[in-house]
Amino acid sequence: MPAKKPLSLLESHLTKAELQERSARESALMPSELLSIEVPPGLMGKHYEYAANVWRRCVGLYTQLSATIATPLDENLLEKYCKAEQQFVEVEKMRDEKIAECESARDKAKRIELGNDEKQVKEWRQMWNIVNGMEKLVTVLDARLDAKGKYIHTMQQSLYLTPRSRAGVTPKKKEAQVIDSFGSDFD
Repeated sequence: MPAKKPLSLLESHLTKAELQERSARESALMPSELLSIEVPPGLMGKHYEYAANVWRRCVGLYTQLSATIATPLDENLLEKYCKAEQQFVEVEKMRDEKIAECESARDKAKRIELGNDEKQVKEWRQMWNIVNGMEKLVTVLDARLDAKGKYIHTMQQSLYLTPRSRAGVTPKKKEAQVIDSFGSDFD
């Protein structure tokens, strides 16, 4: 049985009694504090800059909502999600670098003129072996990206960051507070 959605993501009709009961059950399971926009210690440092930005973006999105979707209970999962996002970007960058190196090696291999010289034939074979090895490495990196993307998507669903996990419901944003700059001085 799938986990029940938070009350804020339900669009079905519930009676007043059902709403009160559901709300009471949810509030009993909710921690009293919210996620902090401050980056947790596990994402501190120069190495995790991208992950820290993902943390701030996600927590910022959560704080814009009137509903409480993620709580400190979800902090570890959110931290892993942020690290996975960073790793995805790093592997993507590595893949792009290897593709550029592969294209360069392929150009060098094509420039080698084959003649009757054994040395040139040997060099030509070595270059094409390097190209083939790099192409295999790019394929391995593609597989890592696919696996990491699937892992990230699963975590996004658990954190209610995908439309399907929210069942197509967009949580309501908090109402902006209107500040009366004149106050009650002119009543």
